[in-house]
Amino acid sequence: MNWRKLMGAVSIHISPSIEMRLIRIESNIGKIGRKQKKDAEEKLENVKVNLLIFISKRFVMLDTNFKEYLDDEFGRIFPESQEEYRKLFKELGFGEVNHDFIEFWSTYSDEIYGKIGYLVDLAMDLEDFSSSQTEILRKNIGLPDNYFSLLNNELDDYILYDKNTDEVFLVEAPTIQKFIENKQFSKHWENFEYFIKDYLNYNA
Repeated sequence: MNWRKLMGAVSIHISPSIEMRLIRIESNIGKIGRKQKKDAEEKLENVKVNLLIFISKRFVMLDTNFKEYLDDEFGRIFPESQEEYRKLFKELGFGEVNHDFIEFWSTYSDEIYGKIGYLVDLAMDLEDFSSSQTEILRKNIGLPDNYFSLLNNELDDYILYDKNTDEVFLVEAPTIQKFIENKQFSKHWENFEYFIKDYLNYNA
């Protein structure tokens, strides 16, 4: 598939530097000898493969078996509430990279018990954002705006979701300032789906 069509199909934008690199490789292919042309085509193919890997990591949706497990374990909230929460997350700046995060919290909004303790009922917590756990941490300790607090505030440690990357971090209370300043953490999950499955001890 042409890389431009690929980007359009998933409605994302690549950085200008990556786009220029792809264009430069394509334009050079027609100007060089056979061996160099083969090398350039291989290089372009490698870039496309890496692009597909990036997309698969960032835009994978919660799988059907896991959603069935969640339905049985927690049950879905009312459709009207689901729609209201999706609008709420959109207003807070969440987008495509947060698809699984939005789907989970809009569908199964509740206090969720897992390995460390209870996750806060996030969608409900964010409805009154000024009094939310996240806003309190931003005011009290300077938590950057891209992070949202997931762990119930009755517990000492922090589970922080990065809205920009879909990553999740476990941070012990004594090291929270080191996380803010140098991103020092105790555990890291590459995306929200990996986190929530691990947190719930889910095995497909």
